[in-house]
Amino acid sequence: MSNVITPVTGLNILTSLRYESVDFKGGQTGQNPTQAYTQGAWSPKLGIVYQIIQDKVSVFGNYQNSFTSNGYYISDANSNVTLSDPERANQFEGGFKASLIKGRISTTLSYYNIKVKNTLLNVGYTAQGRAIQRQAGSLRSQGVELEANAYLIKGFSVIAGVSYNDMKYTEADETVMGRRPATASSPWLVNFNASYQFLDGNLKGLGFGVGGNYASDNKIVNSTTMGTFILPKYLVMNANVFYDTAKFRIGVKVDNFTNEYYWNGYTTANAQPLANVVGSFTYKF
Repeated sequence: MSNVITPVTGLNILTSLRYESVDFKGGQTGQNPTQAYTQGAWSPKLGIVYQIIQDKVSVFGNYQNSFTSNGYYISDANSNVTLSDPERANQFEGGFKASLIKGRISTTLSYYNIKVKNTLLNVGYTAQGRAIQRQAGSLRSQGVELEANAYLIKGFSVIAGVSYNDMKYTEADETVMGRRPATASSPWLVNFNASYQFLDGNLKGLGFGVGGNYASDNKIVNSTTMGTFILPKYLVMNANVFYDTAKFRIGVKVDNFTNEYYWNGYTTANAQPLANVVGSFTYKF
């Protein structure tokens, strides 16, 4: 259930309460029979938005709590299973939103702080290649995000975002204590896209764009026992050109036109495509 109230002009308050429950009837994990279990919890949410300057600048803040049941996990090299405690997270977020130049530029700057307990951590593998896990304790994730959308002149738009995330185990096995989780992705992420389309004249319908994605080094293995394995940072650039009419659209898209060698993954290294071109034709009925 949820409700939004406006006690004074420009101030909106959201309250929400949700109950989540998992009722497992029993079954099997690998070769191990597993008993039935029930796990559940209430998850509250509170959000506040206040317009400092009406329809232009707002400040916001919110709190939410989540519940996740991870069920059984393999806890040793003999493939024995253990029922995990529910994973719980508490998130605080706050920031500013702005709409400037008659709405042509909109931006959001936010800070968040998330604390999670009872997370599962991969600590090795069985002889059959199945992941051995352990309840790692607690981790903290905090960071900042900046997003901006701009439509400054007719037909031209820009979308951009940058984020920084600092995540580490705060209560865990000594092999990962104080380290960034292997599933946390890159600390720095940047994306942008700029496009222009002729809306009038002889070139009406012709458009083109350029964009890209940047990611900093990503530690997909990070512990004292397994060492550290890093996927290197990368910058991938993409471009496209199209001609759009009332009856049809023709487009050509070039991904990774700089032919960047790069990998992504969460605990795995997955090679990504080099430069490639895709053409498209759409007929509109």
